[in-house]
Amino acid sequence: LFGVGNDNTGTSKYTATIGPITVGTEWQEVIVPIPDPHKLTSDRGLFFFAASAKGATPAGAFTLWLDDVQFQSLGADVLGAPTASIGDAAAAITVGQTTSVHGATVTFPVHGVDQAVDPMLGYFDFTSSDPKVATVGDDGTVTAVSEGSTEVTATLGAAAAKGTLSVKVVGKNDDVIALLSANYPSRPVEKWLADWSQPMGQVAVANTPDGTDPMETYTNLQFAGIEFVQAMHQLDLTKMTRFHVDLNTSDDVEVHLKLVDFGANQVSDPPYDGAVHGDDSAGEIVLSASSTPPLKPGEWTTIDLPLTAFQMAYGMSPGLTNRAHVAQIAVAGPASGMPLVSSLAIKNLYFSK
Repeated sequence: LFGVGNDNTGTSKYTATIGPITVGTEWQEVIVPIPDPHKLTSDRGLFFFAASAKGATPAGAFTLWLDDVQFQSLGADVLGAPTASIGDAAAAITVGQTTSVHGATVTFPVHGVDQAVDPMLGYFDFTSSDPKVATVGDDGTVTAVSEGSTEVTATLGAAAAKGTLSVKVVGKNDDVIALLSANYPSRPVEKWLADWSQPMGQVAVANTPDGTDPMETYTNLQFAGIEFVQAMHQLDLTKMTRFHVDLNTSDDVEVHLKLVDFGANQVSDPPYDGAVHGDDSAGEIVLSASSTPPLKPGEWTTIDLPLTAFQMAYGMSPGLTNRAHVAQIAVAGPASGMPLVSSLAIKNLYFSK
């Protein structure tokens, strides 16, 4: 790894890194593009690198030569104009809470070949479309001020960066019913892996924090159930209008999410053979590389959709007709072929008005 802007104080704002770069026994030129040099007016982190051996070579048993380390103003024939972006995402927070921009990238053409730079957010300038709803600091931290919606965008120098962080600010926690969230009190979940999950004995789920966010990760998944079936734990979603979850799957597959309402009798009505289930109802959404929003393997995708997007699910006609006693969420891989999903992580699972 090679970079600039790291002064080893823990307070750096303008670190930019490239790599990993494979080096060998021949001299080679390495160019570290600075995302916006105008920001570096008094930075002490002039240059840094980190190196490790490859293959069977014992750690430390090599010599790395560096020469001709300098800052240069390069012409457009060597270093082209950058393309910058921030992650497209949506966040719902309450007044006084914060969230942050994520997924910033900068790409430069270097000798005609695109080179990715990993930048700190300090290189960007951020704007909130409605500062009365939420403000945004120079480090990408968004602070909720009042109820409403705003969009956070960014520029790198004079160029607009792709991507938008859509922020919804709600005033009270009763505007949200959460099952898995760092921002809202979470309602009880009895089982993140229901007894009927498949393949039985193989699918597993583990709770692991992702930064400050609690996260459930399913492995070897065909389908699994999230249950809160006791009457006291069932969700009354009649005043809610939207469903939110962040997903990250390692595989390029369909992902099905199904909401199941137990109806007025508050119990599950068998049989489970495709017939109508008493007063139960269910609706599902199907996510894939071609859905809106699209799933991209290895990347977090924010799903924030109206509850009306949940359409009729197999075996329970005519769709999610009731929302007063929601008791299950089914998470499943593809409906046809039944390949197992090797890894599927979820976080920020909640319903909102």
